[in-house]
Amino acid sequence: LQPFVKTPGGVAYNGDSGTRSVEVDAGRSMPISVAGDALFLANPTGNGTFTATAGTGNTGSAVVGSTQLVGAAPSGDSYTVTFNVAGGVTTYDVVDSTTSTTVSTGNAYTDGAAISVGGMQFTLSGAPASGDVVNLAPAGRQSVFDTLAGLVAALNAPATGGPARATLANRLAEGLGNLDQALENVMTHQAQGGAQLSELDTLTNLNGDRSIAYSKTLSGIEDLDYTQATTDFTKQQTALDAAQKSFLSVAGLSLFNDL
Repeated sequence: LQPFVKTPGGVAYNGDSGTRSVEVDAGRSMPISVAGDALFLANPTGNGTFTATAGTGNTGSAVVGSTQLVGAAPSGDSYTVTFNVAGGVTTYDVVDSTTSTTVSTGNAYTDGAAISVGGMQFTLSGAPASGDVVNLAPAGRQSVFDTLAGLVAALNAPATGGPARATLANRLAEGLGNLDQALENVMTHQAQGGAQLSELDTLTNLNGDRSIAYSKTLSGIEDLDYTQATTDFTKQQTALDAAQKSFLSVAGLSLFNDL
């Protein structure tokens, strides 16, 4: 049974989500497998914390660029940045989509400048049209197969005209960002495996040292020369008796012995 199977609805996972472990030392178990869904189906999207996605119905030429966290940690709410063009001047409004609350309105837009919303920041270049939006949301999870399918769909879509080229650029940037997260997820699991191998090497060396120590102790018990041991014990006993008698003689001395 193959773990991943292509179906009309996408890729189906037939494996289990558990991991197998073995006991490598007293009270220490170590995983020896990684669940396929954790490795390939649960990759973070965006920059790993949040996503900044251009609306699918945008008609302008604006392209979302880099993203980063700024200031306080994001609240976890989603936001919608809507652009308005009037008299050749472009502004944008910010709405908290989670609470349906208007955050700000009439903010001046500068081509290529960063826009900060709720601890999240993204850059936007190009000329947005009235009604164009950029959606900010907490990062979700996506399979690497869906990421690749999205890239293929973006490349197969026609890209004639400024808006279509902007859509292509946005979809490619989004897909490549998600692909980076998928690669980062694989590398994280690979690093964990390397750390476990390093720990196994350390445990192997420790067990080797223990084996040598145990062998010496066992040899000292089993390979005892009883004749030599009896002689040594007799010598030590004689020396101890002599020391005790000397101590008693010295301890009994006083000035009265000289009177």
